[in-house]
Amino acid sequence: MTLRQMKLHQIGSASLAVNFLVLSSTCHTRNSCAHQKATLRMSLHSHCILVADVAIRRLGQRQEEAYPRPNLEPAMTAFPPAFAISPDQIDAQVAAFYAAVRRDPVLSSIFANHVQDWPEHEAKIGRFWRNAILRERVYDGSPMLAHRQAGDIEADHFPHWLALFDATLSATLPPEPAAAWSAMAHRIGRALSMGVSEARHLPGAVPRF
Repeated sequence: MTLRQMKLHQIGSASLAVNFLVLSSTCHTRNSCAHQKATLRMSLHSHCILVADVAIRRLGQRQEEAYPRPNLEPAMTAFPPAFAISPDQIDAQVAAFYAAVRRDPVLSSIFANHVQDWPEHEAKIGRFWRNAILRERVYDGSPMLAHRQAGDIEADHFPHWLALFDATLSATLPPEPAAAWSAMAHRIGRALSMGVSEARHLPGAVPRF
């Protein structure tokens, strides 16, 4: 509250107090006096609330100046890609790999049981790899849950899957990004294989992640 505001509120409070004293000596009847006193009390009460509100706001401003609030907004941290590759290269690898899957004597029947819309599936897996490699945060699925619940995926399928994936990488990418992506795929493949194997040994149990 500024000095001028304080003066104005002091003047207003004094004026209301004087009016209250004058009223007590000038009202002529019991009813009129009671009515005027009630009106003046309401005015005085409203004025006190206004003064208190201004004081509280000013106290809050002083506290903000002395103890500024921490920034609680999430930091937008840009993580670097896992390795150098473009989104178009990722999409090309995904498309080439699933074209090979559809021709593969082992994997084609398994995927046919679960994929009805290949363009949609390839777009989803492309988002998964862009999330894993480029940190784009465009995928929110659960590969582990999907593989554990599939019912017809065995741990022994993953070496074959990875071999086909590596062969496709060698055909679509330069050696350096192909090797980096292969290493990542093998880490993911090992984790999925372990998860599927565990689910197989726990029939009817709640999956543990």
